[in-house]
Amino acid sequence: MKTIAEKNGDGYRYGFSKWSAFLNSNQIHIGATLFFKYVKSLQLLILTKVVDKTTKKRGRA
Repeated sequence: MKTIAEKNGDGYRYGFSKWSAFLNSNQIHIGATLFFKYVKSLQLLILTKVVDKTTKKRGRA
C-alpha cells in the first residue's frame, strides 16, 4: 500500500492507494475505527487497533 499526499490549504492530507484491498484482506468492515502508530525512524505506519462499528439494537415498545 502506498501513501498519496495532497496539498490541502497550508498543509497536506494523506490517502492510501489500494485501501479497499487492505480492508478486505484484513477483514475490516466499513465504519470501523482504525488506530495507527507512525514509526518515524522506519517511516512506517502500523495498524495497532480496530474497533468495529456498533449499531443500536431496536427495542420493542
